Amino acid sequence: MRIILTFFSCLLVLSLVGQSTKMAAFTKVELDGPVEVELVAGKERKVEVLREADMVMWEVNSETLVVVANHRDEREIVKMRITVTDLEVLETTGSVVVTGKGEFASATLELNIHGQSAVSMDVDAMSLYIDANYQSVLTLTGTADRMNVTADRQSVVNTTGLTSTQIKATADRQSVVKLNRSGAEVEAESKRQSVVN
Repeated sequence: MRIILTFFSCLLVLSLVGQSTKMAAFTKVELDGPVEVELVAGKERKVEVLREADMVMWEVNSETLVVVANHRDEREIVKMRITVTDLEVLETTGSVVVTGKGEFASATLELNIHGQSAVSMDVDAMSLYIDANYQSVLTLTGTADRMNVTADRQSVVNTTGLTSTQIKATADRQSVVKLNRSGAEVEAESKRQSVVN
């Protein structure tokens, strides 16, 4: 009996891999890793688990997609594809790798990249707020009318491929912020072995 139950459990897990699930409306994504995510700007909200489906849980709660992944030494890291129609907030923690596909357009976009995460994406925002913390790396391209950047605790923010007219940037505790200063009004501050250039 135990063998039969184990067999059906394995079939259920295998059927979830690569499965696409339509989601309720959300504008905020919270990722708790370790997890690799392909974040897609699309026309229909979806979540697809591409690898290790039994190691991840997700739900939509108050317009927030919350993803929590687990890891075991003998297993691969969870890999997902998340398609969003409107993104206003992205939060990461716990070794999250996000690769953006398409342009993420929003009047206000907030990126909180924490806990040894690495994120790269193309954005188009009127107001862009960035907080990179705890050895995280953020690379952005695109445009933002106003951009406020904070990098702390050995983090790196590279926005040399992003144009903006108004920039406020702060780097602290051995962090680096790289800016595209062309045509921008820039207010920059660096502290404790940090650089803003």
